[in-house]
Amino acid sequence: MPKKIAVISTYPKQGSKNIGDQLITRAVVDLLKKHHQDAVIETFWRAADWDDVKKGIEESDIIVFACLIIREKMNVIEYPYIGNILDLNKPISIVSAGTSLHVHRLGQDIYNYLSQDSIELLKKLDNVAISFSTRGYLTQSLCKRIGLNNVTFGGDVAFCETKCYGKSFEKRKKIKDIVISDPHHEEFYLKSFLTLIEEVKISFPDSNIKIALHGVNRLIENFARENDIPYIRIYEDPEAGLRVYDQVDMHIGFRVHAHVSALARRKYSYLLEQDGRGGEYGLTIDKRISTPNFRTMSMNPLRRILHKIRLVNNITVDTIPAQALVAMIKQDEAQGFEKFIGLEHKLDEFSDNINNQIKTLI
Repeated sequence: MPKKIAVISTYPKQGSKNIGDQLITRAVVDLLKKHHQDAVIETFWRAADWDDVKKGIEESDIIVFACLIIREKMNVIEYPYIGNILDLNKPISIVSAGTSLHVHRLGQDIYNYLSQDSIELLKKLDNVAISFSTRGYLTQSLCKRIGLNNVTFGGDVAFCETKCYGKSFEKRKKIKDIVISDPHHEEFYLKSFLTLIEEVKISFPDSNIKIALHGVNRLIENFARENDIPYIRIYEDPEAGLRVYDQVDMHIGFRVHAHVSALARRKYSYLLEQDGRGGEYGLTIDKRISTPNFRTMSMNPLRRILHKIRLVNNITVDTIPAQALVAMIKQDEAQGFEKFIGLEHKLDEFSDNINNQIKTLI
């Protein structure tokens, strides 16, 4: 009888509709189908009501977490029914778990991140999981720091783009089509985004520029419309929206899964790291193709109190990183984008790691 696999997904069909979450869910499902062709696979939203998913999960033979979201209160907010899953005593596998460490909080310990309940939950998962991989070096370090013993570094499952496996980056000097991905937290990042648009226009005056909206982002969409910049709501087509990166020559922007999607297709890509997620990719990919653009908060006690009661905005985002990133891109262009040559070996290594994990599930 075919095995039943329950995939716990991070993709919200409502709300932000972040297409990056759909990408990682689809990538996990595609690998499961590749290696376990007879299996019956069903996906379940991580924050659904337990009563709505209970029957399907209870009937499964194995439960796979697609890119487990490790957060401060993950057992309450991100995964409210994860305790019910543990009570089932079924085989569990965790693929490409990731964090968003508070790299933007000045003077604080980035590892002072999780509630004690979340730490205890992760230790339980680590003890019972038949496999547990992380997507980046920061997540791996955090897991080791809190005492997990079985977790291993794997890489992002979204790099497992079968049709591009083994393909090399090519040297190219002419950049005709550029896609710029939109930022999270657009209310803070609007000036940085505008600076990036302006710098790209100045540096690549003959290139076609298009904005890719990875999630609902009215502020950025309105700007694009008012300034006659082509944009596409790729989140409206969760199955095929990321194909926007098939034909472009380069991606520049804020979304980590725009960065991953472009690199997986062996396209040049540059990332402005907004938070711990972007910072993780900057540290894990061994080429300098990103730069931090973190939010900063004033440590002034009065401003912090006023920020909490919404009387002042205590968060600022510098625009200099956008200028610096484009300056680096222009020099890379002058050198024929040589720095990308050989990067495919690291990306294929990530793919091998995750393929081997999925292959041995059943």
